[in-house]
Amino acid sequence: NSEHTEAIESVTACYDDWNTKDIALTDCEYSSSDPEVAIVNIVGNEVWVRAVGTGDAYILVSYTEGDLWTGKMTETDIVGVFVN
Repeated sequence: NSEHTEAIESVTACYDDWNTKDIALTDCEYSSSDPEVAIVNIVGNEVWVRAVGTGDAYILVSYTEGDLWTGKMTETDIVGVFVN
């Protein structure tokens, strides 16, 4: 069975000046590079990555720093999901 679920427990933003900041999980957006391999479910304040097929997928976690009008988008973390 290829179905397996893991929680994303924390997200840390890493800035150009090497400073870091913990980001609330619900302040982020999540997308899978291959939804036939892994999907992301947000349940309340928890974020779960679920393997749904065999292969490789990456989960891109991003969040917007400050005002949406600035258009500044920061990629904060890439989580690798490998399912055999």
